[in-house]
Amino acid sequence: MQEPLSMDDYMTLDLDHAGSSRQAQRELAEQLRTWAESPHPDSELTTGHLLTLAGERFAMLKDDEAAEECLNRALATHESGGAELDPRCHLISLYLKQDRNDEALALDGDLRRSRPHSPSTYAFMGDLWRDHDELLRALGWVNRGLAFDDQTGSFSEGGLELLCETRWLIRQSQGHAPDEYDELALAAQAYRREYLAQE
Repeated sequence: MQEPLSMDDYMTLDLDHAGSSRQAQRELAEQLRTWAESPHPDSELTTGHLLTLAGERFAMLKDDEAAEECLNRALATHESGGAELDPRCHLISLYLKQDRNDEALALDGDLRRSRPHSPSTYAFMGDLWRDHDELLRALGWVNRGLAFDDQTGSFSEGGLELLCETRWLIRQSQGHAPDEYDELALAAQAYRREYLAQE
């Protein structure tokens, strides 16, 4: 059985593989898929999370078949209300890349109706549709995320900043002047610049 894995452990693996060969990247994707078969019960990374990470890596390697297989398996184990990125995000991205637009839109609607609990899911979908020049759909996603937090108060400060910064990128593309949420994004960006300048 695999030792307990945290998100920090995965981020360390990710950094260790930055700039590595395609073969090394594939080996990591395969390792994540293998770990998903029997994760440690105390692992922060669940079967679904490991399969989502593996699917994301296979997609980056342009192995669409392996990516879709992992992501569909992740979706089958996904529990609504989790803090991690919903695997449907990467599936929608994969469908769009393959011009399977009807499937992408159907899954987008399914994901939207599920009211995700993760700010990263709303931000990912906003970025994804912005990249495909669907600015109204992109803005709808981040606005739904902000509305969800208004109702539940469940997002961290970092999660809110992520949503606001994604929203500001979209609204800039639409030619809007900053509003209250955009000012939060600009303040977060200014704080980071000041922090980095002091290092």
